[in-house]
Parts: sequence; C-alpha cells; structure tokens
Amino acid sequence: MDSLIERLHSYQIQAEEYSRECIDEFNSQLKELMIVLVGLPLVVLSELATQHTTLCHEDCKLLTTSHQHHMSSLLAQQAENRTSLRPALGHPNNATELSALQDQEAERHQNTMDAINDHFLAVQAKEKEHLKCFVTELVSKSQSLLLMLDDCVTADDVISGGNKYGEKPELEQLLRQHVKHDSSSDNTTNAGTRTKSSFDWPPLSTADIMPEASLTAGPKSKRSSLAHNAVITARDKLYQDHVIQYKERLHQLDNMKKDEEINEHKWSSSWTSSVEQVTLLYK
Repeated sequence: MDSLIERLHSYQIQAEEYSRECIDEFNSQLKELMIVLVGLPLVVLSELATQHTTLCHEDCKLLTTSHQHHMSSLLAQQAENRTSLRPALGHPNNATELSALQDQEAERHQNTMDAINDHFLAVQAKEKEHLKCFVTELVSKSQSLLLMLDDCVTADDVISGGNKYGEKPELEQLLRQHVKHDSSSDNTTNAGTRTKSSFDWPPLSTADIMPEASLTAGPKSKRSSLAHNAVITARDKLYQDHVIQYKERLHQLDNMKKDEEINEHKWSSSWTSSVEQVTLLYK
C-alpha cells in the first residue's frame, strides 16, 4: 500500500511539474508574441499612409494634367498673337486692328493668370482634403489597433508556473528600457502590461496644420502595454512624416506657380515693348 501511495505521489509531482513547464512555455511564447506585436502598428499605419499618399498624388496629377492642357492652348494663342503683330499694324490706318489684337492679348494674359491661380488653389485644396482624410483614418485605425490589443491574450492572463530563479520577465525588462510611464498610479504586472478600467492616451495634435480639426480627447484602451505605446508612437510619427511631405508638396506647388507667373510677366513686358516698337515705326 505504501508503495502504491509513493508511486501515486510521484506521478502527481511529475504531472504538476509538466503542467508548470507547459504554462511557463505558453507564457514565454506570449511574451514573444507581445514583442512581435510592437512592430505591427508601424506596419499597418505605414500602409495607410502610403495609400493616402498615392491617392493624393493621383488626384493632384489629374488636376495638373488638365492645367497643362489649358496652358498649352493659351500658349498657342500667345504664339498666334505674336505672329499677328506685324509692322504694318503700326500704321494709323490699322489702329483698329492693332487695338483689337491688344485687347485679345490682354484677355489671354488675364486668362493665363487666372488659370495659374485657379490651379494653385485647386491643388492646395485637394492636398488639404487628403490630409484631413488621412488624419481621420489614422485616428480611427489607431483606436482600432488599441482595442485589438486589448483583446489579445497576454502573459498577464496566464497563471504562471513559477520562476525558479526569480529573474525579471524579458518583456518587463524591455518595458523598463523603452517605456517611461509613471508607475505610482498604475499596477504593473510581470509581463509589463498595466491594467486599468480605462487608459487614456494623448490625442493626435493637429493644431499646427488643421486647427479646426484639432482633437480634444484621445483614444482609450483597457490596457497599457509596450504594443499599445507603439500604436501611439507610430501614429504620431506617421502624422509628422505626412505633414512634412504635405508642406514640401505645397512648397513645390508655390514655386511652380511663381515660375509660371514670372514667365507670363516676362512675356507681357516683351509684348508691350513690341507693340511700342511697331507704333513708333510710323511716327
């Protein structure tokens, strides 16, 4: 009887040890999963930024192509007016024809300046429209990622089989190295994940570009982990990168507008000088 009890006791010890090992292995894999999840937000949100950049480029390209066609027709009319300005028009008998040609050129000049300005405003509005759309989806996608991470099983949800050596879990060490949070008001568990009934994250600050769209409340989550923090970090980084690209495109657009205006003003001055020379031929 004693032998049987001893054997049963041995089986119990082996079963408990095996159970602890399985739980510890599962716990370890969950920690590795959490580390992998840290890189997920940047991948997902980067794809979102790429999609919006591509759509914006395509829409602005359509506007620019239409503008170029319009400018080509205006340049063709400019060349036609230049050809029509013959020396004979300087004769007093051709004053009416010269005046009509001048009116025609003045109208073409105004149409050109309007086209340049209209194109600038249209592309600028389209850029801002896409920026607003990107910000809206970026905020929404970030909130969705936070909620998804709330539902992920973590090492906190597993009853550990024990740590023989009393070492700190790997993820906690990572959290201590990379995340600086005030721990006085939150409970930090052995997996580096803090739990509260609700965790408030800072809102995306857009006041520098879109004051009217500035958000007053940030996203919420039930947990705070390294992966949750990565969502906010990726969100802010991609917004700043997008704004830098947005400002650069507007700067290029402004330079293109100035170049077109300079070329038109040069032609206008040349046209005025040519008209004066023609009229002086018969004086």
